Amino acid sequence: MYLDQPGLMKLWDRMKAVFAPKSHTHRASDVSGVIQNGAELMTTNPFSPLPNLYISKIDNAFYAADKRFNVSAEVERPDGSVVSLDSVWVAMFFDGDYESCYRLKDGYKLVLRMKFDNQPSGKFPNYPYGNILVSAYYDGVPKNIGVRVYNSWESQGVGWHDLNAKNISVSWDRNAWSFRNPYYGLQEIEFTFTGNEDNTYKYAGITQIEMHLDRPYSGRNPFLSKYAAEELYYPLKAPKFIGDVQGNAYTATEIKAQAGVNASLEKLPTWTATPTDSTQLVRRDTTNTATYGRVTFLTVWNYIKGKADALYAPKASPVFTGNPTAPTPSFGDSSKSLATTEFVANAITGASAPTDYIVAQGKCDFWTWRMWKSGVAECWGSTGATYEDVTSEWGSLYEGSAHSNGFPGNTSESSALAFSIQLDGVTYTRLFSDVPEFCSCSFNPTGGSGISGIEIGGGLSALSTPTVYLLRPTSARVDGHYSYYAKGRWK
Repeated sequence: MYLDQPGLMKLWDRMKAVFAPKSHTHRASDVSGVIQNGAELMTTNPFSPLPNLYISKIDNAFYAADKRFNVSAEVERPDGSVVSLDSVWVAMFFDGDYESCYRLKDGYKLVLRMKFDNQPSGKFPNYPYGNILVSAYYDGVPKNIGVRVYNSWESQGVGWHDLNAKNISVSWDRNAWSFRNPYYGLQEIEFTFTGNEDNTYKYAGITQIEMHLDRPYSGRNPFLSKYAAEELYYPLKAPKFIGDVQGNAYTATEIKAQAGVNASLEKLPTWTATPTDSTQLVRRDTTNTATYGRVTFLTVWNYIKGKADALYAPKASPVFTGNPTAPTPSFGDSSKSLATTEFVANAITGASAPTDYIVAQGKCDFWTWRMWKSGVAECWGSTGATYEDVTSEWGSLYEGSAHSNGFPGNTSESSALAFSIQLDGVTYTRLFSDVPEFCSCSFNPTGGSGISGIEIGGGLSALSTPTVYLLRPTSARVDGHYSYYAKGRWK
């Protein structure tokens, strides 16, 4: 091969373009995608040309957002009905756990709203420019993700603005997106996710929603630091305390003293003998000085008797005829919430105990419930405000969509219906042991259109009310709330 002088020079120029001199340097800012050994990662310095990374567990401005801002979410079902997510589900989007996700099937849409009206400024605190990050579970990506913000800064246009999406994932699943927020007056953010079954898991799984701020501030981001006063959003547990405590907590000396007393009391034998007037108890002083002493049963009895004599008349010989009537709950009638007039009167005159009485009572979601000694269980309550579109033709009438509610203990319907009560050593996780003998259902309109009747369908069980349909002579939307009263047995 023959190369003339011009050809040889061209070859040399090409070689120089490929190889660098033996001694040369690059600035860290000139190298993209590589962090040099010894580089300073100043994650909270927005003005430095040094490597500036986003570290999710430190820099995420949306961590625990459900506990700092007003966040709500609802799911629109294929039939048009809307179900609000409880606080447990809402917290999942902001807890830093990518292993959990909310699952959306085809035809379902999740709408999540984040408002900052609880902040002093009424908008996102301080500097809101940055990237909103959304992650999905493996290949369970939604069909569509929409993010829009409400801007209150006039120079940027007051109102709603859609944010543009950019897929930032480097995996095959393409399951992470970035939405750039360029608006300063950030008052509200709305996220919309559309379900998807065209993947391995047959659902769209939304795991985390994060915020990478251009100007992060350690005192504002939700992790403990030394830069500013902090607020805990979860319980703080410490298996062991080392060092001195200052401030409002116990001092180390008091902690050790308390621990010593507790350890000593734990070593005392279990006492089973019948007490006498001279039997002694351990008591603690009431002056918060951790001074302990002994007191006799007689002293305690005289104290209790003195309190009782000041409140109650001496017991008379009772004359009791008949049994007190068990109360019948009545919506809005608080005078019969615990016992009937007959029972109260007999109790005051010292009559003998009734044959049936309440052994447990409480509230569970919108339900008020009671359990009776005889085994009878009852509950009643009204749901929150809702609406029904009574628009489906049914003969000469129009009917709404099917509606039912879970009884206390139906956690598959809602975690708010969790129920647990222990009686005689047995734990009961639902109110009714079998299908209730009686269940009444009604709907109370709150204005506007009313209803002409309710169709009662099947579905009544120990965990759920029957299915009901609202009826009207004409098509209309009806606003109001459902009311129920059910009575059955817990044993």
